[in-house]
Amino acid sequence: LALLANAYRQKGNLPQAARHYEKALLEEPSDVAILHRLREVYQAMGSDQDAAEIERRIDELEMGNVFDANSGLGL
Repeated sequence: LALLANAYRQKGNLPQAARHYEKALLEEPSDVAILHRLREVYQAMGSDQDAAEIERRIDELEMGNVFDANSGLGL
């Protein structure tokens, strides 16, 4: 699904790209790369509120990854 979304994004069909990125996230909800691409599509479409929500999700996931990495180091 992400590959199809990428193709739509490259062709400039941003609404279809967004739909397919959203579907891809249903299967991989913590895929930060897909979230970044979806945020970029929302920004390009002028959907600032949606882009901000995706940014919050990215931040939460990235902070969780930092916490997990630090936990593994005994920090």
